[in-house]
This record gives sequence, structure tokens and C-alpha cells, in this order.
Amino acid sequence: MRAAALALGLLVVGCGGGGPTGSTTTTATGPAGDQPAKLPHGWKAVVNDPSGFSVGVPPGWTWRLQGSTSLLAAPRNLVAISIAGDRTEEARTTDLTALAAGTVSNLHAFDGLAVGEPQRFRGRYPAVIVTTSGSGHGSERLRLIVMRPPAVGVFTLLGATKLKSPRTAKLIDRIARTVRFRPVAVG
Repeated sequence: MRAAALALGLLVVGCGGGGPTGSTTTTATGPAGDQPAKLPHGWKAVVNDPSGFSVGVPPGWTWRLQGSTSLLAAPRNLVAISIAGDRTEEARTTDLTALAAGTVSNLHAFDGLAVGEPQRFRGRYPAVIVTTSGSGHGSERLRLIVMRPPAVGVFTLLGATKLKSPRTAKLIDRIARTVRFRPVAVG
């Protein structure tokens, strides 16, 4: 699935990727972090130590770490989600709407994107969501959510699918609402 393959590699393009990469260790830096989200029955919590966050993964989905980016995929790759953290000064101080707009403008691999206006996203942290739909090679639908935990930086989630189901959009949003910041592991 084109949308899934592209979402897995695109997120870092627009969001700086300001966290350390490599294998995890037990040494952590930064604020103490939040407790993991209370998850729906059957979901599992996974931790991205290099970027410093946890996220809930629905049953049947796969999860892997690519550098400091978490990649989630639904069965048959019908939905793909990429989540990365950026703890740079720019990420901590730039307006969320500007960060979201900059990230969307860097998604050159999707031809014919119709980009919606940034909207407030209700979740644990201040956040903005931008939705798109494509008219190119298969009508991709993207949900870009930029979240800012206080004094940490930002976490950017990019969900991609060809499905036009409102349930799919709600599931991507539900996953985004499980993101919690943690200390970054270094080593």
C-alpha cells in the first residue's frame, strides 16, 4: 500500500527529528515524564526510548522502531502511523499551527494533496491537527497531529490510509491520544 509505505518514512522530513537515535539504555534525561495512558482492553503500551514517549497500539497492529521514529501498522497495512519526537528549542517555541503547516508542506511524495485548515486537537497536550486527502495515486488520506507536552518539545504523528471510513480517522485520533512523554534514553 503506497500510503503505508510513504507514511513510514516521511515524518522526519517535516519535524526535525531532534532526539537521539540508536539502541536504548537505562540512562534517561529530561523531565520525569507522564504515566502511560490508560489503554482500551487488548491494546498494548510500547515505549520509544530514543524520542521519549509511550503510545498505545491496538490489537493486531505491528510496531517497530526505525531510528528514533515509531512505526505502527494495521493488519494488511491498511493504516500506517509514524510518530517522532523533536525536543529542539525550535520545537519548544514555534507555534503549533506553523509546525503543522511546515510539516504538511514537506510531504512532497503525495501528489495532489487537498490540505485542510489546521484545527485544535483535543488530547492530553496542546495539539493541532491537519487533515488531507489526495487525488493522485490512490486517494491517500493523511492525519497530521502535532502535540506539545509542556517544556518538552513536540511529538508529531502522521497517519496515512486509503480508507475513507470515519472509524479509521477516529482510531488514528484515539492512538494519538495515548501518546505520553517520557525521559529520553541516551547511551
